[in-house]
Amino acid sequence: MIAAAGAATLAAVGVVLALGMIGHGRRTEALTRDASLAPRAPAAIAQDVRTSFGVLAVENATRSPGPTARALAGVTHGIGGLVRPDRTQVDVTVTLSNTSQRVVRYSPRQFSLYATKGRQPRAGDRVVRLDRASVPPGTLQPQASVDATLTFITRRDGSKLWVGFRDPGRKQPVMFDLGRTDRTPPRALAHYHAH
Repeated sequence: MIAAAGAATLAAVGVVLALGMIGHGRRTEALTRDASLAPRAPAAIAQDVRTSFGVLAVENATRSPGPTARALAGVTHGIGGLVRPDRTQVDVTVTLSNTSQRVVRYSPRQFSLYATKGRQPRAGDRVVRLDRASVPPGTLQPQASVDATLTFITRRDGSKLWVGFRDPGRKQPVMFDLGRTDRTPPRALAHYHAH
């Protein structure tokens, strides 16, 4: 009796897993279809955009201004990764999905942050290089996805921020609108001694 109940349970689990695997193909098709309806550029946060190999989305973006010397109780040196009060840390969470049938190489260095005075980025605009990423460069298998958090450090000067992805199959980067930075408060650097 117990053996029969255990076998029935295992069979039910197997059916659920099998349906999940079959459903994965439908989810990939839906993801591709939804991305084809998205505007070409710039895209918004949580909007799927087609790439030459699949779909890209910026899932989340947060801005964290550096603490003042007062908030650090005057200890402003010897702290690894400290963001100055006239800078802000921008963390961008992205999802790359490979909906093709080939293996695709990717690198966090394909992403850049742009800071403009309000319009979309153009040649000659300030490019903020990647500071660090939660994943190393790698390969993405067919029908697979990877999530990464990308960190940039930029000035707190009211600039409009955009994150761009250099897709090897497109001439222009795929752009996402991240909103604006705030401005550095007056005297934020008072008593701040970075070494």
